[in-house]
Amino acid sequence: MKYATLLFPILLGLASAPALAQSPRASDAIGFWLDQDQGWVVETAPCPNGNGLCGTLVSYRDDADMANVSLDEHNPDPSKRTMPLCGIQLLGGFTPVKDREVEWEHGWVYATDTGKTYTGEAKMIDMNTIKLRGFVFISLFGRTLTMTREVGTVVRCSAYPGNNVGR
Repeated sequence: MKYATLLFPILLGLASAPALAQSPRASDAIGFWLDQDQGWVVETAPCPNGNGLCGTLVSYRDDADMANVSLDEHNPDPSKRTMPLCGIQLLGGFTPVKDREVEWEHGWVYATDTGKTYTGEAKMIDMNTIKLRGFVFISLFGRTLTMTREVGTVVRCSAYPGNNVGR
């Protein structure tokens, strides 16, 4: 009885404590993500063909003028080298890893600085962080990019369809 008297206030306190942080779900990956290194905002959504998760460059956070001068200069197709980066699909085909709801594999990542496309995988670390890895052959030979959820208003860059439409 003595222990029950001591435990009751503790249990009551736990029951009224704020809920622990919610774990991310696959649907939480849909949205706007900031690449701090580039200052780009990438919008993730289901791929147009319905197969996996894709991502498109939709905004420049730090320098709006970049939308008008940044071109896909390194594209392997010479006819696309004068196309703006704004609106380009950077990520595609990411499929969920079986039994791991917030991890994706078998995707691809387009690196605008080289014009190369790499195999990709991604993982949500928490509700506001995604780690994206692009690699050649095996994950060991690659680069990881950490993207954070964009919480500000997203103003789509000028070359993107639906220009200046907020989220």
